[in-house]
Amino acid sequence: MLPAEYRQVLDTWGPEGLAGSGSHDYTIEEDTFVPEDYTWIPGQHQRPEPLYAWYGLSVACGVGVALGAAAEAIDNAREVLADKTSKATMRPVTEEPAVRASFSKAATMVGASRSYVFDTLGDISATLESGLDLSYDQRARWAGAVVHAGTSCRDAVQLLVDTVGSAALQRSSPLHRLLHDLNMIAQHGLTQRRVWDWSGALYFGKRPPVPAY
Repeated sequence: MLPAEYRQVLDTWGPEGLAGSGSHDYTIEEDTFVPEDYTWIPGQHQRPEPLYAWYGLSVACGVGVALGAAAEAIDNAREVLADKTSKATMRPVTEEPAVRASFSKAATMVGASRSYVFDTLGDISATLESGLDLSYDQRARWAGAVVHAGTSCRDAVQLLVDTVGSAALQRSSPLHRLLHDLNMIAQHGLTQRRVWDWSGALYFGKRPPVPAY
């Protein structure tokens, strides 16, 4: 890694979701000298605190984004639905069983994901704070919790968009933005569907090809 002045940022990031992350590509001149203090290998750590004891904790940042985006979507959809009248029946949509059931299902999907992430991460944190190594089962549960949260939160917000209707597809709608953000998170290399395979491999004592799990 090098300070920003050594890099030339390339304007290559133009996605539908997570546009604010500014995840552009960059280049470094081929003959740039990199001091040893600026080098590192994923999976190794140079600080003793529990937060830095395991590389896999870095993935928690992305999980937090997914859970936060989904929680915001639930709040927004609830507000929109509470004030919406059906153009077909001229009655409040909250009187429709399908609308109420869909909202409840979406909220439960997000809540279940959040609970499993907190439970799994709490167990991992306690182990690391005790100075012990994580078991393969703990790592497997964490990998599963990450991919489950990413995909379930995306699916829950898609359900909310379907429930709110065309208003949620307007560019001005927070639900429109949040769904695109969660679609991007669900495609990230450490949260996409391949992580299910890595989680399953860990349950059988096999390391995944990346140190994040």
